[in-house]
Amino acid sequence: MTAPVISPTVRAHTPDRILPNGMRRIAVQRCCSGCGQALGDATDAELGACVDGSPLPDTTAEHGCGGAPPAARPADHTIPTEKKRGTTA
Repeated sequence: MTAPVISPTVRAHTPDRILPNGMRRIAVQRCCSGCGQALGDATDAELGACVDGSPLPDTTAEHGCGGAPPAARPADHTIPTEKKRGTTA
């Protein structure tokens, strides 16, 4: 049996993990540079660009949104948010 073929535009969404020593390991997430929707884990090249101070690559072609600004997004096109530590809202 062969492994399924995964499109190169599908990114993993690695959740935070609590390690046995109590530390938290996180994966850096990337958002679309056009519309801001979460895409998934940042690639090694994207992390390298951050370290080098280079601009991040454009992700609108990968995401397929065409760089639609937030006002032009469909109603079901939402950006996930989560409550930040220390906030009451």
